[in-house]
Amino acid sequence: MSGIGIGDTGLDKYNFPREVGPIYRDGLLAATEGYSDLPSVLNEINETDIGQAMFLLNRLEHEINRSDTGLEDTQRAVSAVLEKILSDTAESKVTPHLAETSNSTADILIQMLSDPVVAERVNEVLDAFEDAYHTGLLAELDRPQMMTPLWNHQRDAIEEWLAAGSSGYVDMATATGKTVLGLAAIAVHYGSLHTVDADIDRSKESDASKSDILVVAHNDLILEQWRREFDRHLNIPPDRTHGSDPVDLTWGRVHFKTAQTLVNADRIEYDLVILDEAHHYASGTGWGQLLEEFDNNVLALSGSVDTDSQESSTVRERLEAKLGPECKRYTLAQAQRDGVIPTFDWSVEYTEAAGDDTQFREITERAKSSFRTFQNRLEDGTLDVDSDRRLRTFDDIRKFSHTTEGKSLKQSDDQFRDFVTTLFSRRTQRWNQSPDPDAVADIVAREVNRKIVVLTNNNAQIDAIVDTLRDRSRISDSTNVYSVTSGQSSQEQRNTVDRFDTPGEPAVLIGTGDLLGEGVDMQHAEVGINMATGSVNKQLIQRIGRVLRNPGTDKQVRFVNMVGVPTERDVQIPVEDGQSLVEDAQQFKQFGDSFDNDPVFTVGERADLAGIKRLFEGGYKRITTLDEEGLYEWPESEAQRETLKQLLAAISDEQDPEAVLLSWSPDDRDTDRGTGSSRPGELVLKVLDSGDRPVEDAFVSLSGDTTATFDRTDDGGEVRFFDVNQECIASIHTPDGGIRTVQVSIENSQATNFTVNVKSALQS
Repeated sequence: MSGIGIGDTGLDKYNFPREVGPIYRDGLLAATEGYSDLPSVLNEINETDIGQAMFLLNRLEHEINRSDTGLEDTQRAVSAVLEKILSDTAESKVTPHLAETSNSTADILIQMLSDPVVAERVNEVLDAFEDAYHTGLLAELDRPQMMTPLWNHQRDAIEEWLAAGSSGYVDMATATGKTVLGLAAIAVHYGSLHTVDADIDRSKESDASKSDILVVAHNDLILEQWRREFDRHLNIPPDRTHGSDPVDLTWGRVHFKTAQTLVNADRIEYDLVILDEAHHYASGTGWGQLLEEFDNNVLALSGSVDTDSQESSTVRERLEAKLGPECKRYTLAQAQRDGVIPTFDWSVEYTEAAGDDTQFREITERAKSSFRTFQNRLEDGTLDVDSDRRLRTFDDIRKFSHTTEGKSLKQSDDQFRDFVTTLFSRRTQRWNQSPDPDAVADIVAREVNRKIVVLTNNNAQIDAIVDTLRDRSRISDSTNVYSVTSGQSSQEQRNTVDRFDTPGEPAVLIGTGDLLGEGVDMQHAEVGINMATGSVNKQLIQRIGRVLRNPGTDKQVRFVNMVGVPTERDVQIPVEDGQSLVEDAQQFKQFGDSFDNDPVFTVGERADLAGIKRLFEGGYKRITTLDEEGLYEWPESEAQRETLKQLLAAISDEQDPEAVLLSWSPDDRDTDRGTGSSRPGELVLKVLDSGDRPVEDAFVSLSGDTTATFDRTDDGGEVRFFDVNQECIASIHTPDGGIRTVQVSIENSQATNFTVNVKSALQS
C-alpha cells in the first residue's frame, strides 16, 4: 500500500490484483468441498477482478483497524459494509447475509461468491464494490440501510407518515414489526430503505451538522434490544451502538433513553423521535408530558390502542392532537389474514389461586358484613342517599363513591368511608389472586419439549415457579430454565433472552410481563403461559404477542391464559365474584372474536370444581336478577350480548363447570393438543392449495354418527364426505378452488351439525 515492491515479482498495490488473482482463484477452488456453485461462479470472473476484490477487502480491514471507530470485531465491520453493497446491487427481495463470524477476508470472499443471489450478478457486485471504495468504504459502516424488506402494512405506514410531514403515530398489533418500522423511519431520513422499497425513499437535503435522533422506551431492556436491532436491520455493527449514550455516528447522534430519565433530563432539540409503546405517554401527566416536548419529526409506535374501548379512543385522540394523524392501524386479525403472524391456539384455564388466604378471608368477611350494614341503613333511612340511585352491587357503590354526593358522604360518614375503603381493598386483593405455581408447572411439564415463556406479575412468582420446576421430576435435567428479573442489568436480561431464544433446544423462560410481555423480541417461542389478572386488557394483547413470531414456519403456537380463582367458600362472595368471572369470560370470547379465534375454556386439574360451580351459579343469579328488574347493563353490541346469553344458558342447563365451559368452547379445537391425542367427535383437517399455501375461509359442515370417507371433484374446488352407505353427509367448498391435499380423521363421531372454520394448514 506504500508502493514498496515485495520479492522478485515486484508485487505492489498497483499489480497486486494481477499477481495474486490466479493464486486466490486456485485457493478458493481448493477450499471448495461438496456441492457448491463456487467453481462455476469463478469461471465467470476475471482472475484480476478476484485479486482486486481481495485487495479492497484487506484495505478496508486495514483502515478499520487504524481508525478511531471503537470496533473490536473487524471482520463483522467488513461484512456489514459488504452486505450493504450487495443489497444495493442484488435488486432482490432476498438480502445476502454473510456469516456473523469469519476468520479472514478470504472467508468473506468465499461466502460472497457462494451466495446464489450474488453469483447471478457477480461482475456487477465487484464493480459496485470498487466504486464504493473510491467514495469511502468506511462511511458505509455507519450508514443506516435497511437490510429487511418492508411488509405491505409497513410500507403503507411509512408512506403515510412521510405524507403527514414525518409526524404521527401507528397502531400495530404486537409482532407485526413496529421496531422495524421505527428503524425504517431512521433509514428513510438518514440512509436508505431496502432495494425493493427504494421507490418510497425520500432524498434528504445535505446538512453539514449532525442530527440528533431519540429512541424512547419505558425500560432499559427494550432500549438494549433497540441497540441490537440497529445491527440486525440497519447493518450498523453492534460495536458502534453499544455502551455509550448518545451513540456518535458519522451522520448523527442517537440517544437511547427511558421515559423516566428523559423527564428528569435537560431538554435538547431532537430532529427525529421514535417513541416506543406510545400509549404509555398519552395520559397527559408524568410521562405524558413528553408529548409536549417534541416539535420536530416524531413516529409514535403502539400496539395497545387497536380496540374500540373508551380508553383506547382517549389515547388515540391525545396522540393525534399532540403528534399528528394515525398513519396506520393494523390489527391482529389483519396480520393473521396476511400471514404476518401465525394462527395460534389459545385457551383460558381456570385454576386454584395461590398463597395464604388469611388476609383475603378477613377482608372478604368485612366486606360482606359492611354491605349488610349498608343495606340496612339504606332501608331504615339512617343513610342520607338519593333514593333513585342504584346501589345494588359492590361496583355500584365504588362508582358512587367517586360522585360529588359520594365524596361528600365519605367526609361526613366514617362508617361509609371505611366500607368504601374495604371494597376497593378487596378488589385489589382479588386482582392479585394469581395461579398456583404448581398449576403453571403442570402446563410446562405437558409442553416440556418446546420453547416455553412464562409471564408472571412479579418477581416473587418467578422465584416460586423456578423452585417448583427444579423440584419436579417431570422436568428433565436437560431442559434449561432461564429467568429474567428486574434486578439484572439490561445487558444481562437481553443475554438471557438470547440464550433462551437459541433455535432447536427446548427451554423455559420465566419473567414478569412488564419485562417480557411488552416490546421484547423473541423469535422462537412456541408456548406462552400467562399468569393473568383475570380480565381482558392491553397487557393480555401484548403478552399473546410474545409467542406470535416466525410467520411461515410450521411451528404450532399455543397460548394459555391462566386465571387464578379463589374457590374456598369463606373467601368467596359468589354473586360479586361470580358476576366478574362470567363477564370476564364473555370478554375473553369477545377478544377472540375480534380476530376470529375463540379460546378454549378449561378447568385446571388442581381447581376446586365445587368452588367454581358456586361462582358460576352466583354470577348467573346476580345477572338474571338485575336483568329481570331492568337494571343490568348488557354489552353494547348484539354479538356480545348473544355471547353472554349463551354462557348464562349453559350455566343454567349444566351442573358441572367443565361441562359448562366445554359447551361454550369452539367445537373445532383439540383442548389436549400438548399430548397429540385425538378424541371422538372431532374433525381434523389439513387443507392446502396447489401452491402449498393454507386455504383460508373454508367452511366444513358435518352431520352423522359413522366413520366417513372422502372424495374430490375434478376441479378440486369441493371435497365431499360419504358415510358407509355412500351417502354424502358433508362437503367442503373453498372460494378459489385448487385444493391439493385434505386429511380427515373422524373417530366414532357422535356429534351432529357442527361447523369447522379452517384458518391454517395445521389447525383442528
